[in-house]
Amino acid sequence: MKQGSRYKRDGFTLIELVVVMVIVGILTIFSVPYFGGFANRTKLDSECRTWVAYANYARSQAVMNGTNYRLTCDLDQQSYALTYEMLSTNVSGQYIAPADAWGQEVSVDSSLRIISIQLDQNLPQQSGVAVIEFTPRGTSNDAVVIIQNIDQDQRQINITGITGLAQILSTVTTT
Repeated sequence: MKQGSRYKRDGFTLIELVVVMVIVGILTIFSVPYFGGFANRTKLDSECRTWVAYANYARSQAVMNGTNYRLTCDLDQQSYALTYEMLSTNVSGQYIAPADAWGQEVSVDSSLRIISIQLDQNLPQQSGVAVIEFTPRGTSNDAVVIIQNIDQDQRQINITGITGLAQILSTVTTT
């Protein structure tokens, strides 16, 4: 441009646009793995909160209804469900699923895995069916549940037998 010219420079040059695109591309390349891990950790945390909600619901219903509730976890099928003991004079020891949404079997997200459940002082169970029973007194089995995502991040859920309360005890993330 000549000095004193009436032409104004509007917009960006091609070189400026290419430089900005390269910078945005580099930032995207470095941030995508972080967001992928973030999404996996979010799924893991969500599953743990759901699991704890089921356990605490079972405890509260056992106390409120005066009957035993069970949280049955199938480690092979990667699912869990609630049942409660029918209280009638004709049938004892028969467990049925609640008629509401809590009675639905929950399948663990395919990117997650319940890797073990330890009941009381027994060895951790990594396959088969584990049953945690909640009593009308508000007690249950002592239990430790480990859930892991595909990035090997793990969360530990503890159920304290004397109170029957479930909580996410640790949020250990591996790198």
